[in-house]
Amino acid sequence: MRVSVLGPLTIQHDGVTVTVPAAKQRVILASLLLRANHVASFDELTDVLWDGTPPPGARATLRNHVKRLRQAVGPAVAVRIVTRFPGYLVEVGEEELDLLRFTVLCRDGRAAADAGDWSGAAGRLGAALALWRGNPLTDVPSQTRLRNDVTRLQEVRLEALEWRIEAGLHLGRHRGVLDELQGLSAAYPLRERFHAQLMLALVRCGRQADALAVYRNARRLLIDEVGVEPGAELRHLHQRVLAGDPVLTDELAGDFWPAGFWPAGFWPAGLGPGESQPAEFQPAELDSVRSRSFPRPAQPPADLADFTGRERHTKLVCDLLSAGGNADRAGAVAIAAVAGAGGSGKPPTSCAAAFPTASSTSTCAGPAATRRPRRTCWAGSYAISACPRS
Repeated sequence: MRVSVLGPLTIQHDGVTVTVPAAKQRVILASLLLRANHVASFDELTDVLWDGTPPPGARATLRNHVKRLRQAVGPAVAVRIVTRFPGYLVEVGEEELDLLRFTVLCRDGRAAADAGDWSGAAGRLGAALALWRGNPLTDVPSQTRLRNDVTRLQEVRLEALEWRIEAGLHLGRHRGVLDELQGLSAAYPLRERFHAQLMLALVRCGRQADALAVYRNARRLLIDEVGVEPGAELRHLHQRVLAGDPVLTDELAGDFWPAGFWPAGFWPAGLGPGESQPAEFQPAELDSVRSRSFPRPAQPPADLADFTGRERHTKLVCDLLSAGGNADRAGAVAIAAVAGAGGSGKPPTSCAAAFPTASSTSTCAGPAATRRPRRTCWAGSYAISACPRS
């Protein structure tokens, strides 16, 4: 026997399609199949059958509907509909009902993903999704209680889609999932995970500008429709794309969020992505990426060949930075702020004090290595230079 609920309700026995013409009987059968091998109580069935408002004598009417259902499906299938207190159940095997097969394949796919077997996860989740033939129970009269079960099934399907696509990204199949992700993000615009996966696929295809456009559109939609900013996952991915994180463009198989992607303390303990994976699972393919060192963007501005007329101010900045030495506060940071009218030479003065060169007129005393400030920050018309106290 083959029974399908992930689409129109169908029953096949010995290659023959079994029809259930009466609407009430299809509602009862669908309710029992959604709870396959578990008892559905009289109250549950009457609630579904009459949409929460059962008439007087509902139980007797329910028994008559079940009797007619057994007659309609024939004796070979009728024996599967069992009366068991406090209601009825349908006995069906895992290989006979598509919903049970879907559930098992999703469970095995998630287990494979947790174990780092992304190829196995992609295969099992793909097989699970292939069982769907459309919206569940499309030919069963739309009852509110039954629709709630259908909505739950559709949510499970979307989660399986997210995991199957994530497995594809792990396996370097970003080009293969790109079109699908574009359709999914348009069909389910409030599911941020689809937007995040689409951004990652675009970045790995060398389309950073398109990835940033996806974030802008998702953010605008979330603000307009829900009144909230994107979640932490999407925001952090956006920052990584802006920063040109080399890990994002790496096409090797590995973690969807590789080690070091999230800053320390970003997620509360036990709530971070991927924490369910075994601690020993560390893909060797990413070792070369994680071990790379990248220069910090700290290049000073170009030196001015004709900087002049600010020797006294430059020396004053250097004196402020080197003054106040105190053995009890060794290593403390001294700060000097340079302010003035526009065009008076604040940036060149600060730069000459912060980055003394052979061509500059800086008169900072002492070796350049000890006088060079640790950091120079620019904010509008202010330049702030700081170095450790001597």
